[in-house]
Amino acid sequence: MMVDRGYGHGYDISNAADRLKVTMMAELNEILLDTKTLKPTWMKAYFTRDDRGKTFYRDRRAIDCVRPAGFDPGWRRFYR
Repeated sequence: MMVDRGYGHGYDISNAADRLKVTMMAELNEILLDTKTLKPTWMKAYFTRDDRGKTFYRDRRAIDCVRPAGFDPGWRRFYR
């Protein structure tokens, strides 16, 4: 991620352009996840003894976040 330890120090929170760049990257990531163009690379979950039902963030169920074996997304045709 572009704001992780390796890159984050290169951004200045008081600089409007830097804030806009980080915000735009985060929004693009959300759009790509919501349209299932990208699959998430990590998951946050909690487990309890009692059945509390299922709660999902933006309809991102775990089963929907798995890319089937052999799946070839259409956009790959543009890249080697």
